[in-house]
Amino acid sequence: RMSMRFFTNTKSGEIVSRFNNDVVGAQNAITGTIPDILTNVITLVSTLIVMLSIEWRLALLSVAVLPLFLLPARRVGLVLRKIRRQALDYNADMSSQITETLTVNGALLMKTFSR
Repeated sequence: RMSMRFFTNTKSGEIVSRFNNDVVGAQNAITGTIPDILTNVITLVSTLIVMLSIEWRLALLSVAVLPLFLLPARRVGLVLRKIRRQALDYNADMSSQITETLTVNGALLMKTFSR
């Protein structure tokens, strides 16, 4: 629950944008992320089993080198998260402009001040 202060200080388009993005984000997490994680874990485990059965020394070397690839991937993930946050902010601003301009109240307000 949000306080009345939140609703008076936050633009209506921003509230609509947050609501839409939260719903879409939750939907994507349930339909996309969870199955992807499960598939990736199964692939990783089966690949490790096959690698260990073929040549265990090479498999251990591969696992030892793996962090060298994970560190840059983590850094890229942080940059992408920041870009995503900016995109959500821009989307909220755009939704706010559209909502405040194209609603009946917005149209009446524009007509009133344009005189």
